[in-house]
Amino acid sequence: MNPPGIPARTLETDMTDRIKPAALSVQDAAAYTGLSRSTLYRMMERGELASFKIGIRRLIRTAELDTLIDRAVDDTALGYR
Repeated sequence: MNPPGIPARTLETDMTDRIKPAALSVQDAAAYTGLSRSTLYRMMERGELASFKIGIRRLIRTAELDTLIDRAVDDTALGYR
């Protein structure tokens, strides 16, 4: 039951905005990081990015993507390409 004066849709939207998915599809991971799907697949093949499958879906943990971004930022700060 919703509190008085708050429409149900608002509560659903607020809840969705606060939940961060534990893992993303490769397509969603590409949008999340700004990298192409091809780049992500190459990184997975080289062992630079961990992923897993559930059924036929290839997923990447958001924590892994955050770490990837953090490493890139740290490397840039140290003067690496």
